[in-house]
Amino acid sequence: SNRISYTNNNNLIWYNADDAAFGSNCLHQYNKNTGQTKVYTSIKAFTQVAVSGNKTYLVNIEGIGVLENDSVRYLYKYPKNAANVKPYDIKEISPGVLAVAGCNGLLKFTTATNKLDTIFSVNNACFGSIWKYKDYIFWGSYGYGYYIYKNGRIKAMPLDKNEYLLYCHCFVEDAEGYCWISTNRGLFKARLDDIITNFETGTTPIYYHYF
Repeated sequence: SNRISYTNNNNLIWYNADDAAFGSNCLHQYNKNTGQTKVYTSIKAFTQVAVSGNKTYLVNIEGIGVLENDSVRYLYKYPKNAANVKPYDIKEISPGVLAVAGCNGLLKFTTATNKLDTIFSVNNACFGSIWKYKDYIFWGSYGYGYYIYKNGRIKAMPLDKNEYLLYCHCFVEDAEGYCWISTNRGLFKARLDDIITNFETGTTPIYYHYF
C-alpha cells in the first residue's frame, strides 16, 4: 500500500493500494468490524480521506470533493496550471473546517462555502501528517521542521541539536503525556506539556529524547 488514512468514524481504514484485479492505485476501504474490504475502482488518484459531519471528504491531485456512491463529486478543483499539489493528509480541525497538508503548503477548506485558503507555506516545502491535540494543530514538513497552529497563530517549533527534526512525519500521543515524532533519522519523544508551554510562552525548553 502507498499511504493509510485513518478515520475516527465507524472503524473504517482508508488506504491507496495497487490491485491487480482493478488496476493500480485504487482507493480501498477496510471495515474493522466486518473484516471486509471495498475497492473504489473509479478513484485511482492518490487520495486522502477525512470525515466531517455525515460526509466523507476526499482530497487528491485534482481537488477536494465528497464521496457519493462509488465516485468523487468535486467541490473544489485545483487550477490546471497549479504546481505540485500532491496531498499527504487531510483532517477536520474544527466543525466543518478541514486542513490539507501537501506540497503547496497547509491549506484550509471550509465545507459550508467550498472555499480553499492557504494557512501557511514556505519555499515550496511539502507538509505531511496533521495531528490535532486539544486546540493545537501539529504538522510536520520535509526540510523545515514541525509547526503548531492555534487560533490563527503559527509557530515553528524548536529543533533537536542535530536538527533531525527538520524532516518530520507523524505525531503520536502516549498514555504518559509524551508526543512521539518520527523523522528520517530516527524517533523522538518529548513531553506534550513542554511543547505546548513553549508554543504559548516561548520560554520553556523542550527536551527531546532520541531513539
